Amino acid sequence: MATKKIALSLVSYLNTLPFLEGFKCKPDHAFEVKNRTPADCAADFIQGKSELALMPVGSLFQLENYNIVTDFCIGCNDYVRTVKLYSHYPLEEAEVLYLDVDSRTSVLLSQIILREKMKRKIYIQNGIPEKFHQEKEKGAVLAIGDKVFELENHFTYSLDLSHAWKEFTGLPFVFAVFVSNSSVDEHTISQLNEILKLGIDHIPDLDLTPYTHIPDIKSYYTDNISYFMDKNKWQAMKMFMEAGRYYLR
Repeated sequence: MATKKIALSLVSYLNTLPFLEGFKCKPDHAFEVKNRTPADCAADFIQGKSELALMPVGSLFQLENYNIVTDFCIGCNDYVRTVKLYSHYPLEEAEVLYLDVDSRTSVLLSQIILREKMKRKIYIQNGIPEKFHQEKEKGAVLAIGDKVFELENHFTYSLDLSHAWKEFTGLPFVFAVFVSNSSVDEHTISQLNEILKLGIDHIPDLDLTPYTHIPDIKSYYTDNISYFMDKNKWQAMKMFMEAGRYYLR
């Protein structure tokens, strides 16, 4: 009888390509990898559909019992490129912010930056209007993930939220961490760590042929995304969660 695999919900953005490479390099692994949006990763874990998940940090507020595991994360040390505010007007003039709700982390981060750093009170609305990039209203849009690559040249003004956080706090930023429930043992975590490290080590060998239409896609993995969960990122995550609680009231 085949051993039941351990369900792992993994964000299906290009920034997780190195992690997926690790699983390809070790095909006899013990995991059932489910490619999901950040919000769906959180939902899977909360509903008990996955024992492990790459969890948006902003969704940790919804959890009662979890363990942050592995030495890896989705983070950045400065510009992240794929979490941005866009507008046709200076952001200081924006009257409404339309939210990409795929990740609670980015939603909270946008509010912290606007309110705490820029001292802007702005009306917030969930969902991005269709063809927003063609409109000329005094609004801004939060866009995250792969869709940002498509929007990079459609707006006059943009703000990289990770860079804004770095300016504001002097710290890196953490968008997502790996979490497990109590059923996952140390051996399994060790195997996952090994797989993730294998993928990170293979970043220079990634097949990026399908994504050559994206400018500087190779540098995205070396200059924008930072995968190691070091002490500065732990500090940054703690600071973010302390600030984020205010916006969840």
